[in-house]
Amino acid sequence: MKETIYVGNLPRDISDQDIGELFENFGKVLSAKLVRYWDTGESRRFGFVVMYEEEVEIAIKSLNNMDIGRKRLKLDIAKKEKEEDKG
Repeated sequence: MKETIYVGNLPRDISDQDIGELFENFGKVLSAKLVRYWDTGESRRFGFVVMYEEEVEIAIKSLNNMDIGRKRLKLDIAKKEKEEDKG
């Protein structure tokens, strides 16, 4: 099964590809996407990485609180949106 990792406190100049490459050291990255402001395209300094469930825990333990570009990464399992929260 797939699991989504929230990746926060990213430096502004990091790319989707950079994030994917960072996580590839711990398993297959199915997707890596930064969240951007819709009007400027500038990074909102967080994103999401999708990996296989069995690789997620190792990636989080290894990368959480890692310093990257003068920022300390904050990682966690992304919260799943409940059906009733969708409105």
